[in-house]
Amino acid sequence: MIIVLPGEYIAADVVWRNTGEMAIAPHFRLDLRESGLAFWHNGVPLRADSVLPGATGTVTIMQRVPLDWAPSTSIDVKIDVEEVGKVWEQMDAFITASAKPSIEIVSVTPYVVE
Repeated sequence: MIIVLPGEYIAADVVWRNTGEMAIAPHFRLDLRESGLAFWHNGVPLRADSVLPGATGTVTIMQRVPLDWAPSTSIDVKIDVEEVGKVWEQMDAFITASAKPSIEIVSVTPYVVE
């Protein structure tokens, strides 16, 4: 699972292929829900750039984690495409935390590779 804070955005880079017979520019949406619940928080649809038949396109979609989700909330993620429906779903993909993990740099040793 990936740690995320309430208020942060969960994003996905989606590479897709146009398997149809004409150029299309579909709308993609990233949806979130608390694991085990029926209700999805639907993201805002984002229109991808038009892609010719047989070609691929890339779209980045995102959705903000609701501010009121408690720490240790498991999050399901779903990608939906207009007029196609659900195309990808991952259960328990993220988990909320009360604070980001922190690190301390103990030492750095620079060197030259010959």
